[in-house]
Amino acid sequence: MTRIRRLGALSVALGVAACAAREPAPVAEARLVVAAPIEGDVALDELKWTPPGAARIVRAGREVELAVRPAAAPGGLVLGAPGACPRRWTGTESAAEERVRLVPAFGVRGGDLAQLGYGAPFELRLVPGCDEARAAHVTWRVTSGATIDLTAAEDGHVARGRLPDAEAAGLRAPPWGLAPISPRSRGEITLEASWELEGVPSRRTVRVAAAARASGLPSVAVGQRLWLAGAGWRVQDRPPRAAGGVAAAGSWSALVPDERGRWTLVDASGRALSIVVGRHAETPLDCGRSECHHDVASAATGTRMATTFHDLLGRLRPSEPACALGCHAVGEPGLADGGFAHVLASLGAPPRFETGPAAWDALPRPLRRLGGVGCTACHGPGAIPEPSASWAILRADVCAVCHDAPPRYTHVEGWARSKMATADRDPATREPACRGCHGTAGYLARITGAPERELPPGIATGIACAACHAPHGAHAGELIRDVASPTGGPAITDAASRLCASCHSDPSPGGPRASAATLVHGAAPGATPPHAAVPGGCLGCHGDGDAATTTARGHGHAFAVDRSRCATRCHVGAPPLDDRGALARRARELYRSLGGEALAEGTPPHARRRAGAPSTRALEAVRLVLEDPAAWAHNAPYARALLEGARPR
Repeated sequence: MTRIRRLGALSVALGVAACAAREPAPVAEARLVVAAPIEGDVALDELKWTPPGAARIVRAGREVELAVRPAAAPGGLVLGAPGACPRRWTGTESAAEERVRLVPAFGVRGGDLAQLGYGAPFELRLVPGCDEARAAHVTWRVTSGATIDLTAAEDGHVARGRLPDAEAAGLRAPPWGLAPISPRSRGEITLEASWELEGVPSRRTVRVAAAARASGLPSVAVGQRLWLAGAGWRVQDRPPRAAGGVAAAGSWSALVPDERGRWTLVDASGRALSIVVGRHAETPLDCGRSECHHDVASAATGTRMATTFHDLLGRLRPSEPACALGCHAVGEPGLADGGFAHVLASLGAPPRFETGPAAWDALPRPLRRLGGVGCTACHGPGAIPEPSASWAILRADVCAVCHDAPPRYTHVEGWARSKMATADRDPATREPACRGCHGTAGYLARITGAPERELPPGIATGIACAACHAPHGAHAGELIRDVASPTGGPAITDAASRLCASCHSDPSPGGPRASAATLVHGAAPGATPPHAAVPGGCLGCHGDGDAATTTARGHGHAFAVDRSRCATRCHVGAPPLDDRGALARRARELYRSLGGEALAEGTPPHARRRAGAPSTRALEAVRLVLEDPAAWAHNAPYARALLEGARPR
């Protein structure tokens, strides 16, 4: 009996052992890969989970791999990330690896937000992605742009407002024709929606704009709303099947060209404007053919304008490249213009896409073709404008499409405050003898020897971006145009300073010019020029900008000097004595006594000098001082020596 009991017990034990052998032992750790749809604003790099000690990160990137200890999370793991709906993962103790995809908490429905119209109302409606989002309260605020009355409804799931009108947005009327529109004048409002799900705070940014950006060139995209100054505009000729017409919009007129081809508009006086309409992706990018612009295209290929988007793809988070599409790729996001964002959507891809070292090569060829600032990004997606309109590419408005977006990009805003922006405002400065230094077209013709582009009557461009920057020509860093040092002057090693000296130097056979560079590099016998070796050359002092914009990109384009920095950089203790008034008075008095022409206050000699004016070595020495209103700062010892040497004995 005892033996039978023992055999029975042994059988039971063996049976239990056999069952245990057939059932897998609980794993100590399970692998969980967490992903998010690339079309959402889910910050996967801020992934959180509860219980917090139940998992650890094994691999992070566009996906996050977790090592989970199931024993530490008997009720499962609750996953959350900013922008996502919470997700509970229960898993199984026998699972070697599982995948979980987080869902965006909200999508945004609102239609075309890129060009709603100045003064137009708008409505943004959030589309919940889960029950938790449906129950969430959302708050809205304006983070940049004009101050507007913003109202919320349906527990914050709907936001309504009205965009600023053209005047409030700062849209300025051109002398005639198409209005250029920069980020600063497009009436863009940035709104932020905030909510919290399961203790995870989230934010989503939405942008709405009154108008799409525009360079003002008559080469535009299909579907882009064009703004024309004044009334009385009508369509005289349009492509076949086109139906778009001009509509009044307050003191402006607006046209949305709906077909590719050439359009002819006529204003109230009968003056015609020809525009060419196209799509970036449909415009042949063969500008670099050997018989056309081969050298120009080759020079542009390696610039930062052409390569920045490629570089960004390699190092940004998946949610970030979409922010770069507006300026570092071709086209305007929100328009069906054949640009990068439009082609991306037409391929069925979302506006968020993969990043990383291999991201560029993974892009379809049509997107690689549009990734970067290519020819049509500046020259327009239509055909090259006819010769009578080609001058417009020289205006700062072309660069302003990206570089006029304060507070971050202040290049054009600063330039507009400088004297360079108004260098040819006076009609006298647009005379042939003056255009070589006072206008962009004349300057480029002077330094390159190419024929000068003819500007329409009354048009002034100032010394604009294209004068100093060469996006497809010989250039140094930051696309600084590479020119030679002035003939007969000192060899200047700094590329930007050579540019300045090409106009701000003493009179030459090409005509009289300002003399700042001559003063800076000149010295009395046995003396050393005090500012000739300033690090950074001219921009070492004139590239400071002002205290309010020192952290902005392009902050130095006003070319102002912050004298408070003189005392901290070089003149430790106090800046040099300002004797501009006394020096200028002595120079003017001496100039008159030597027989120089009468000068109004603030007028440089070259503005009044005419053929046959007296010229002596003494007069030329005094002119050098008078031509530079900052002679007291650039080189006061040399200026005083010039005046002393010119004084009659």
